[in-house]
This record gives sequence, structure tokens and C-alpha cells, in this order.
Amino acid sequence: MNWPSLFVPFYFILGIAGAIHLGLGLGYACRTFLGARLSPSLASRLSAAAAAVLAIAVALGVYGLVRGAPDASDFHSGPCRT
Repeated sequence: MNWPSLFVPFYFILGIAGAIHLGLGLGYACRTFLGARLSPSLASRLSAAAAAVLAIAVALGVYGLVRGAPDASDFHSGPCRT
């Protein structure tokens, strides 16, 4: 079984879901704490935009981590031979 084929999509999905959750949650928090000072439609648009920007940033970050990580074939098991 090739574990990176399971973990790489998992980290992308986990990161993007967290970013979207944060972005949309900020909109709900703004509506709750700012009340009448911020229109609901503006809060929804800003939170959707924040969620999209955060999701893209997280996806690029995860891609950078995955791309920079060593491959499993670079490691060996057993005693070190020089």
C-alpha cells in the first residue's frame, strides 16, 4: 500500500476545509459582534472571499510541504551501510 497516496489528499482536504471553516466563521463572528454596523450581505461576501483566499493559501502551502518532503524511497530500513 502506498501511504502517500492516502495522506496527500487527506492533508489537502483537511487544510482546505479548515480554511473555509475559518473564513466563513469570521463572517458569522462579524455579524454577531458588529451587529447593525455591518450589513449581512457584505459580511457574507467578505467571509466567502476570505474563505476562498485562505483555501488557496492553504492549498499552496500544503503543496509546498508535500513537494519539499523527501520521498519514501529515499529512506532505507536496516543498518546503515557506508
